[in-house]
Amino acid sequence: MAQKPDNIAIGTDEPVRPHIALVMGLQHSFAMSSTLVMAAVIVGAAGAGLATTHDLIRITMIVLGISTILQSLRRGPVGSGYLCPSVAGPGFLPASTLAASTGGLSLLFGMIIIAGAFQVLLSRFVNRLRVVMPPEVTGVIIAMVGISLIPVGVSYMAGYDAHDHEADPVEAAIGIATVAIMYLLTIWGGRHFRTYSVLIGIVVGYLAAVALQIMPQASLALWEQASLVGLPQLHAPWQLSFDMALLVPFLIAGLATTVKAIGVISTCQRINDSSWTAPEMKSVGGGVLANGVATILAGLAGGMAPSTSSSNVGLSLASGIISRRLGFVAGALFALLAFSPLVTTVFVTMPAPVKGAVLVYVACFVIVSGLQLVMAHPITPRTILIVGTSIIAGLSVDFLPEVYDRLPVALHAFTHSPLAFATVVAIGLNLAFHIGIARRASLDIDLDKLDIEQVASFLQRCGKSWGLRPDMVREAIPTVSEVLDVALANNEDRKVRLEARFDRTYLDLYLHYRGAPIELPEGPPDPDALADEEVHLSRLSGYFIRLAATEVRASSKGQEQTLNIRFAH
Repeated sequence: MAQKPDNIAIGTDEPVRPHIALVMGLQHSFAMSSTLVMAAVIVGAAGAGLATTHDLIRITMIVLGISTILQSLRRGPVGSGYLCPSVAGPGFLPASTLAASTGGLSLLFGMIIIAGAFQVLLSRFVNRLRVVMPPEVTGVIIAMVGISLIPVGVSYMAGYDAHDHEADPVEAAIGIATVAIMYLLTIWGGRHFRTYSVLIGIVVGYLAAVALQIMPQASLALWEQASLVGLPQLHAPWQLSFDMALLVPFLIAGLATTVKAIGVISTCQRINDSSWTAPEMKSVGGGVLANGVATILAGLAGGMAPSTSSSNVGLSLASGIISRRLGFVAGALFALLAFSPLVTTVFVTMPAPVKGAVLVYVACFVIVSGLQLVMAHPITPRTILIVGTSIIAGLSVDFLPEVYDRLPVALHAFTHSPLAFATVVAIGLNLAFHIGIARRASLDIDLDKLDIEQVASFLQRCGKSWGLRPDMVREAIPTVSEVLDVALANNEDRKVRLEARFDRTYLDLYLHYRGAPIELPEGPPDPDALADEEVHLSRLSGYFIRLAATEVRASSKGQEQTLNIRFAH
């Protein structure tokens, strides 16, 4: 069972008061709008006008709202079960502009559908990828989720012009003042002001930008033209087109988005559970499936492909409110706002220094969360090389972009961002370093001369030698003792062989013995239904063993029995 961290005010399955849900939903809506500006780039590549840009943004908002709701679902195959809002996927931008410039928006939407179907396919195999996502890899991904926000966040906040290579002092002042307000409210504002710190900062920064007249003329003109209510124009599905020459770029974009989703959903799990040690892949698979379904919907309706939002996850961590019920509110609110051109203009024209301040603020929380996960496990040379090389590779994308620009276009979906490249490198190194890392040891035990201290000493030696987490060893010792002292107390053959195996992903404990198999009920046995007290204690012991471990499996071959107790590292 998940243990809610001390810095979380409202946990994943806890209710949220309506007024808090509304304000937090608005905060998340602002964060979800951060990548909507990509619509102008895509529409420009297609040679269309401002009206098309606005329609693309509004349809994308509806899709992102639906995607956020799907992610919040816990029952059924679709959804991660966490507050995991969506944004327009940056990983699709290179492929999207290529498709828009080649065959217009019809080709773009057709290829987005293919990418979505590919993500749906990948979601069916995510639960088998536990071996490629150990804590050091997951920690790197989570940290890089935050680090990847730094370049755009600082550039926006400082009013940096990439063409002139100069920062605007006024915009920088607004950005610094905005983030300073968020910091002050978070540290000294108490729980209530901390909850609304981002929204208050956004409002103050927005008003300062208007008062100091740094809003672009195009943004002001958009305000004047916007009506209060209006329907977006959907793209006709029968006008879709496809080009197999663009298949590889879009499949790579879908894979990169899936990799990002694994990291972001793992972050959701991490901030929800103080005892979290490794990704729960069923939840990750449901989240990837939700993103794939939403991507297909985006192609059919005529919107940009969605992606899980690291900024919003950081925002939920910073506010201390991570209830998945907020996902339904934020998703519905964001989708409804798409029917008001005036309101969507607020998101589209948000001042750059204000957007930058939000990104810098949430990046702090996400980066530290990832580093905490890495440092919570014993640091070995293997860990140092995986973490160090992955972070260096990710940062090099921003430090030396011209190097990666020369790579084939098909690889740009992986190298366009620090997060995607660092993730690929981390997973690749982890698989490469897996060769020859398996460890095993065994201990012969006589139940008539059972010495629990001997068993504990054996497991502690394994833990120290193999770099196991101390808490994992502490969990394993009483579980094995329960098997030996209670479950096998009346076994006729008194010889048991304990075998321990570790592959950096799981600690597997195998107990080999001759006799009757141990019962492992999924629920506590009813004492009134059992006349034999010894049978009751044996079943109760089996139930406790199942609860303590990540997974328990029993197998038999004649009288030879094997009980496999697994703990996730």
